[in-house]
Parts: sequence; C-alpha cells; structure tokens
Amino acid sequence: MKTELEKCLAGEPFYGGDPEIVKIAARRNG
Repeated sequence: MKTELEKCLAGEPFYGGDPEIVKIAARRNG
C-alpha cells in the first residue's frame, strides 16, 4: 500500500483529488 506522498509523486489522486491539498502536501514534503 502506497503512502499519500508516493501517490502524489506518482500523480495519482489522493485526499479526494483536491489539487490545493496536493500542492500543500507536495510543498510540505519537499
């Protein structure tokens, strides 16, 4: 099972696919 960060890096939708949350998570995780 992939972590949320791995999903994000893979370009998969997560957190309901909210692009703002994706951006925040990506920024927070570098």
